[in-house]
Amino acid sequence: MCETALDGQPVGYFAPSYKLLREVFEECRRRLAPIITSANLTDKVIRLVTGGHIDFWTLEDPEAGRSRKYKRVIIDEAGLVRNLGEVYNAAIRATLTDLIGDLWLCGTPKGKGYFFTAYTNGQDPEKPNWASWQKPTRLNPFLPASEIEEARLEMPERLFRQEYEAEFLDDAGGVFMGVDNVLTSDGQGIAASIGLDLAKVNDFTVITALTAHGKQLAIDRFNRMPWENLLSRIVAFIERFPGASVWVDATGGVNTVPDQLRQMMPGRHIESFIFTNQSKNDLISNLQLKIEQQTISLLDDPVQTSELKAYEYIFNAKTRNVSMNAPEGLHDDTVCALALAAWPLKIGKPGFSFDPTDWALAMR
Repeated sequence: MCETALDGQPVGYFAPSYKLLREVFEECRRRLAPIITSANLTDKVIRLVTGGHIDFWTLEDPEAGRSRKYKRVIIDEAGLVRNLGEVYNAAIRATLTDLIGDLWLCGTPKGKGYFFTAYTNGQDPEKPNWASWQKPTRLNPFLPASEIEEARLEMPERLFRQEYEAEFLDDAGGVFMGVDNVLTSDGQGIAASIGLDLAKVNDFTVITALTAHGKQLAIDRFNRMPWENLLSRIVAFIERFPGASVWVDATGGVNTVPDQLRQMMPGRHIESFIFTNQSKNDLISNLQLKIEQQTISLLDDPVQTSELKAYEYIFNAKTRNVSMNAPEGLHDDTVCALALAAWPLKIGKPGFSFDPTDWALAMR
């Protein structure tokens, strides 16, 4: 990337999130400091005395890069980019045409989306314009073999194969296996439970309803709304499904919402769920098993489906703990709302059941 800019050419660097972008921007600014004429993080551009420049884009904007001309494009952590093929073909591909530029897709394998397609193209002798390489961590001469072996013994096998062996796996190192197999709901039935995940900062508020047998009936997702309007929209959704229990994310700053809903909807069964490391793992594990055993059927909602498929095991190299979460820079609001709605559907059972210990877990 820097070499191309040093040659006086324009470069486009694309990252899944602003946080990832900023880290690379700062590293480039440090390395190129003696020959930089301007470096503006607000405009996301570094300009050099050679006449070359590097534009930095986040792929949270599907129009990123449109109308620009680049000699080289780098898409970093390409496996994390939602709709990578669509974004590349609709906006980024055209930026390479005028200067006959090249594209570099870099990152850890995450499932078999467009990143996998690009890798496969590079292995196909009939596609000479593509090339691809797959390098496991054990080939890194700066890492001791003992560290890699220790990670292998501590991590889930699929996660190790993805993160250390650079393998493309079905459903990635994903938590939810077989999501496509449960996209069978017709949206008809009587709701037994509703899950409500409330927005925090830039997240979305999501509310969804399930029948007693795990059929998803409806989902609503929204953000950037005045508080009064948000509550009204939530109440309107709940009122569509009389008799359904409501499970609300009441963690942190939103812990007063269940009380507000009880006041607005007297007689409705509304319960708080406090997210801790343990309670969230239990919540997600319940949904995970429901999907794997196909005892739940979901609407084919594009956002929900992509969030479920992206949800992954995350290995913390410092603490050696494995958690379940959305990849950095991506949302998991639909996953949390769905998991809340599925919580009363006991693990391993297709129907709705109630256990008093659930309430203790939800409140602890």
